Amino acid sequence: MQKTHVYFVRHAESVGNDTRTNLPPEENVLTKRGCVQAQLLGKHLQNIAFTHVFASPYVRTVSTAEQILSESTATSIDTGIEVDANIRERHSGIYEGRSTRAL
Repeated sequence: MQKTHVYFVRHAESVGNDTRTNLPPEENVLTKRGCVQAQLLGKHLQNIAFTHVFASPYVRTVSTAEQILSESTATSIDTGIEVDANIRERHSGIYEGRSTRAL
């Protein structure tokens, strides 16, 4: 029986992480450092032949997955990112846009 390997990756550094602000998802993009982090992780995982890639609908998670796949030398060109709202972590409601200090 063939083994199945599952890799869980948290998104790279986002603007909200950097500023410690609870930004709306569409504004919480990767920082320059986050882009480099995702690229480096992609290089580290470049020989993994991913058959499925899932991401929440947040810009930061999709961008991280795209960077990782762009570095892959083993993944099929047809392997895309399946965006699934069921794997997002939360909705911030009235706390959206507020700093973590204010919370």
